[in-house]
Amino acid sequence: MTTNSFILICALFYLGHCSEKDHEPPRGLQLILGTKSNPHLVDTLVMANLGYWQMKVSPGVWYLQLAPGRSSELYAFREGGDGSQEKHLSKLITINDLRGKVVHLEVVKKKGMEHEKLLISSDDDNNSQRKVSSCYIGL
Repeated sequence: MTTNSFILICALFYLGHCSEKDHEPPRGLQLILGTKSNPHLVDTLVMANLGYWQMKVSPGVWYLQLAPGRSSELYAFREGGDGSQEKHLSKLITINDLRGKVVHLEVVKKKGMEHEKLLISSDDDNNSQRKVSSCYIGL
């Protein structure tokens, strides 16, 4: 008696941890994954717990980038564990087996942005809206 089986794999997980040297994980950092022609196919956020993140992917060659907006304005990927400060805006990723991939990303804040917050609290936002409102009322 012969048994045949068919397995359909819909997606693999590409996951890892993200850190910023001497700081807490950059919670809320937005990552996008795509191709050169379509850079935003999948996205995710870095979580506060150990900087965990995950994306569903399929085998192939992908570009991992910081999402446009606050994430890419404040941060860049840090390359090299030898103390170099080489910074990149994207990483070439190859998924070439069915085990998925676990990676560690290290990011650094761009020069002049070291004291900027990635996430702006609603209190900060409300204060800035009040300032703008008071400017218009005073006109």
